[in-house]
Amino acid sequence: MPDRISRVTGYTTLDLVEGEAVGADWSAEALGVLDATADRRDPDHVELRVELDGTDLAGVEDLRHHADVLRLTPEQARAVAEDLRSHADRVAASRDRTTGDVNAD
Repeated sequence: MPDRISRVTGYTTLDLVEGEAVGADWSAEALGVLDATADRRDPDHVELRVELDGTDLAGVEDLRHHADVLRLTPEQARAVAEDLRSHADRVAASRDRTTGDVNAD
């Protein structure tokens, strides 16, 4: 994906996934990247980032008011769930350290 905004590294959740940008009366298929992450130090939220390949969407005149839809295989869905769970645990642990609450979920 040229001109990518999202960094793709060995830690990226899914570095290649089939996707689709969907508008009110149009749709365009594109390959994309999906990453679940949290800040390394004192995370306070989990971020789920989706970026579809702009070259695949080059024929779309107006990308405003649309949704990006990813079609995940069962293995990909499990990878995303595992990454989200891992980052959620880190965020919760960071909040526990901040508040001093050792019994927080």
